[in-house]
Formats: sequence, structure tokens, C-alpha cells
Amino acid sequence: MLVLECPESVLEKRLLSRAIALKRFDDNAEAIKKRFNTFQQTTSEVIKYYAEMDKVMRIDASKPVEIVYADIEETLYQLLPMRRD
Repeated sequence: MLVLECPESVLEKRLLSRAIALKRFDDNAEAIKKRFNTFQQTTSEVIKYYAEMDKVMRIDASKPVEIVYADIEETLYQLLPMRRD
């Protein structure tokens, strides 16, 4: 299981920027905080379950998108027998 970890403050800033760029008025600070709570409630036990089996790989998603992508790619190359082109 890959878990992308990012502080809520960074996520909120990204989501609010997206809301402005895409004119998504439903992406406001209050709605975002509710989504964070829902996400935590629905995923924390699942992550804990797989972490206890040492099946969780954590990725720092607070970095720029290109670096996060590279980190995910490197993690997958380590885990799966894939060819690098």
C-alpha cells in the first residue's frame, strides 16, 4: 500500500488554489476540513492494518509534483519487477 503523506495545511493550500483556478466554489476551507476528517476516519484503520503487516510504503507528498511522481516511481521499481526504459 502506498500512502501519500502531506500536512493538511499544504493540502488545503493546494485545494484552495485549485478551487480558484477551476472555479470550484464547493472547494472552500470548511468543506475541505470536512473532507480531511472523513478521509482520516475512513482510512486510518486500513493503513494501520497494513502497517502492522509491514505492507505500507510512505511517500512525502508535500514536495513538488514532479518529485512526488519520481519518488512513487522509484518505490514501485523497488517493489515490482518492472523494466526501466
